[in-house]
Amino acid sequence: MPRDFDGLTRELAEERVRNRQAQERGNLLKEQDKERRAAFHAQKAALDQNARREAAAVEGHRLAAERLEREWQQQRDRLGNRPGPAPALEPPAQRNLNSEYERAREQYLRSREALEQRLDAERASCQSDRAELLKTCFETNQERESAFEEQRRQLEEEQRRDFEALVLRQIRYGRETPRENFARHARPLDRDI
Repeated sequence: MPRDFDGLTRELAEERVRNRQAQERGNLLKEQDKERRAAFHAQKAALDQNARREAAAVEGHRLAAERLEREWQQQRDRLGNRPGPAPALEPPAQRNLNSEYERAREQYLRSREALEQRLDAERASCQSDRAELLKTCFETNQERESAFEEQRRQLEEEQRRDFEALVLRQIRYGRETPRENFARHARPLDRDI
């Protein structure tokens, strides 16, 4: 009879140690998951900021292009055929409308090309920043995951090493803690009150 009692005591002690170790592993996993989510949100915020910067550059380009088009339209209207002033005694100075138009058109085309180049440069900058950010995030995530894996491995090794000593301590001190006793006898949390 004492043998069965000793076997039962050992089984209960092993179960309590396994439960405590499982709880430690669960706490570690929750902590790691919380850290992983915080890093994900920080990385997402950085990528979102980059996307907003690129969208602002595109919107700025659109507004500048519209303003340039309006100015070009106004210049064309000024150089267009309009009725001249009433005849005067002196002949008016002749304007070379073709050369004025060509100069204005060349200036318009240069300005438009400069706008396009500025937009391309800004977009390329945003894209290279995004690529660098993604690379950094990937490397950081890999380092964090390998550190997490090492923490889990160390915890499992420590638990395996200390298992027998913890079981013997449970047997020696006997009973379960008040917390374990309460948890065992308490009604389930998901039960309606």
